[in-house]
Amino acid sequence: MPGRIGRAFGVLPCRLPHGGGFACQASLVSSTPSDAATTAANAATADTAEHRLPHGSFHIPKVTPEDRRRVLTSLHVLPEVGWAQRFVVMITLSALVAIMGLDADSPALVIGAMLIAPLMAPVLGLAANIAMALGRHATRSAFTVILSTAGVILLSYLVAKMLPNGELPGEVLARTRPDIRDLVVGLAAGAAGAYATVRSDMSSSLPGVAVAVALIPPLCVVGYTLEAGYPQFAQGAFLLYSANLAAIVFAGTVVFVITGLVPQRRLSTMTPWVAFGVFCAAVATLLIAIPLARTSSSALSNARVNQETYEAVIDWIGPLDLDIVGDIRIDGAMVEVSVEGPDQAAPTETLRQRLIPIIGADVDLDVRATQVTEVAPNAPVIEPPSDIEVFRDKVAGVVDAWLELEGGEEDLRISDLQIEADQVTGVVSGPFQPNNEVLESLLEEETGTQLLVKMQFDETQPLAVAEEVEPTEEELNLLQLRQVANLWAADTADSNNPIVINAVERTPAGVIVELTGPRAPRIDDLHNQLVEARGLSDPAIEIRYVPRRVLDTTPPTTLPPATTVAPDGDAPPDTTLPDATLPASPPTTGG
Repeated sequence: MPGRIGRAFGVLPCRLPHGGGFACQASLVSSTPSDAATTAANAATADTAEHRLPHGSFHIPKVTPEDRRRVLTSLHVLPEVGWAQRFVVMITLSALVAIMGLDADSPALVIGAMLIAPLMAPVLGLAANIAMALGRHATRSAFTVILSTAGVILLSYLVAKMLPNGELPGEVLARTRPDIRDLVVGLAAGAAGAYATVRSDMSSSLPGVAVAVALIPPLCVVGYTLEAGYPQFAQGAFLLYSANLAAIVFAGTVVFVITGLVPQRRLSTMTPWVAFGVFCAAVATLLIAIPLARTSSSALSNARVNQETYEAVIDWIGPLDLDIVGDIRIDGAMVEVSVEGPDQAAPTETLRQRLIPIIGADVDLDVRATQVTEVAPNAPVIEPPSDIEVFRDKVAGVVDAWLELEGGEEDLRISDLQIEADQVTGVVSGPFQPNNEVLESLLEEETGTQLLVKMQFDETQPLAVAEEVEPTEEELNLLQLRQVANLWAADTADSNNPIVINAVERTPAGVIVELTGPRAPRIDDLHNQLVEARGLSDPAIEIRYVPRRVLDTTPPTTLPPATTVAPDGDAPPDTTLPDATLPASPPTTGG
């Protein structure tokens, strides 16, 4: 084995003179002093030969044996003592950091896991072994990668079991849908990693390569999603890991050959095996590219459908004041759209016709339109009702329905209604007491809570409504006569002799009209008007006059007697009677 590795480490600088053919100088790395001297001499000869290359000649870049040993040691092709223990410790720690960062949805922790992960070394070591046609070393590197892959998945699965279950974080979902772009990133990052490994002056770029092409986080996502019960997501994450792995191996193999890591003598003798290794890596990369390309094509198609659907919805809204709420969900032929605004949405059939060319004739449209009213900036904010308010309103509605159900046509009323969390109290008034058990049953059915009902009963009887009695014909006639008399008094009276109608009454003999004033007026017109309104003969109407005087401060010795007024003139006062009757016919006394 040491001899084979030593032969593999040889360097053969070549130059292509104008005359054609290769001029090569070989040197071998050895640990003996004589070999070291030979190596130094060969290196000097190689340097001299390279400096003598004519302008425009082609040559493979020079990699010194020391650089080659450094590269192969860093990639574990030449393993150091204790490297396996260090590798296991670092990959375990990086997996723990990655799984915690994924569960916490923390990009910073995931990036930290990428930086400390040692898995890139054996992957690039596999590429170096393929480039140098070291079969047994390539097998060992492949075994290291496979064992590391299985170990990280198992560790993440066990750790995920101890974490609380919930929705999958965004950092996890982001690694479950790879596409062709991930393969391109893997190729570029693999080439950059291989080049930075060969060139010691570019080693500062390796951390960026580790972040660009992540290996540990996708493996942790596989174990995480398997434990959560999402095998389809685990499949996507493993596809992402496989794409990165194949891209790094293929790109690294090519870069290691181009940069001169493979000695020219070994490259010339092992060309078929090197070509076969590169071919296998390329085939693996192409096989992984097929599902990634299919995913990318599907993603592009979905993006096109989403964009056209969004534009169709915008055209359907048109000038209406409506906004799209959330995202437009498209699941096969099912399209869900939610809009809200002060305007009323257009008919959904219009939108469906717009979506048929995009989704298909079997499009199933679900539109949820909500009309909202804009509130002025200074308008008071109306707080939604609390749970206890909603509960009390519901109970009050059940009580009203209970009174209507129990009362029927009777009038049952409730007062002092008190609604608590566990009981309902109040006072029911009406002609009979309703059944409280019915109310308890209704409340339990409506609210799902068994409430204690304590209703007091106050028996009341409905008041009889007095029937409206229409006035008789005689009462209507008296009202008409009073109106006639009042109109006559208003026309006859003046400021010196105001006339007031005291009463218009009905007697068995007829109708009596009593009037008063300072002086007795002429009553001919009043008598004629009353006879005309009454529709009876003269003796049926009797007019009485009561004089009205202003009292002096000294009490009078005698009261003035009533005076009888004749229809055809004023009569002197009669001192023999307390009041006077004014007959309808001419009086027998008076002048």
